[in-house]
Amino acid sequence: MRKNVERVHRGGGYVLGVFAAAACAVYIMALSISTGYAEGAPKKLKIGQIRDMIFDSILWSNSKPGCLLVGERGKIFLRSEESAEHWTLVSSPVKEALFSVSFPDKENGWISGEAGTILHSKDGGMSWSTQQSNTDKHLFSIDFADVLHGCAVGDWGTVARTEDGGRTWEAFALEDDIVLYGVRMTDSRQGWMVGEFGKIFRTEDGGKVWSTVPSATEQSLFCLAQDGDTIVAAGLDGIIVTSLDRGQTWQMAQTDSVNSIYGISIRGEVGWAVGASGSLVHSVDRGLSWRKADTSGRPSIFWDRRGTSFFE
Repeated sequence: MRKNVERVHRGGGYVLGVFAAAACAVYIMALSISTGYAEGAPKKLKIGQIRDMIFDSILWSNSKPGCLLVGERGKIFLRSEESAEHWTLVSSPVKEALFSVSFPDKENGWISGEAGTILHSKDGGMSWSTQQSNTDKHLFSIDFADVLHGCAVGDWGTVARTEDGGRTWEAFALEDDIVLYGVRMTDSRQGWMVGEFGKIFRTEDGGKVWSTVPSATEQSLFCLAQDGDTIVAAGLDGIIVTSLDRGQTWQMAQTDSVNSIYGISIRGEVGWAVGASGSLVHSVDRGLSWRKADTSGRPSIFWDRRGTSFFE
């Protein structure tokens, strides 16, 4: 049952794909594929000096452009300049792997990671402090609806939720012993999460109670995204499932990709997804069908765990 955890978080992934919706353009940056990291490295880095496995990313495309990466050994990298070449290695209070990042606004952010790690920033990612999650299970995904209401999910059916910006966290486990890979909070009360065996869960009370909804697949789902009534989820072997009625019914999407997908986004009619072996797929019909995108002339893409994000 733990095989998929290894596949998602240790199967590879040294290159980051980020998708900015402002221009509906693809923004792809290549990270170094080395696995070591020099001790005593400078705080200011060029992109070729980043040699850590990256698990998640978030991109700002507003009045404060920038990008933040999180990855192995507690590493946090921040780009706050126009040039993609210059990065800052941000001081991190932990050494555990960091799997997921969420910013409900441009200043307040949260990161989840290994062994129940949760970090919080109040200054746009420049500094981070720990929060007590009340679990020691790996938290593979975190999402905040606003600066108060958030949820993190992970191994052994673990769910952690907060209503006060992480000052206190309530952690519990579902009855189903499954790995939960992705969570999205639509607002302070409604949210979705996905996991092993095609499981899809819904909450209408801010994450206190989660109920299963009929799924269109039994393949593990690693990520999901929502825009209005449209919800898409994707995972193992390129599987993508789509709902056009806010999760009441789900259908298998048509796709020509067989590679596992680890990051997906949808905005209106347009969707993007990234995955294993450099796969990049694109939808123009609200996620009902997906086709391979042309990546010729671009750096190789492997995957990041969530790596597709849309921002105003």
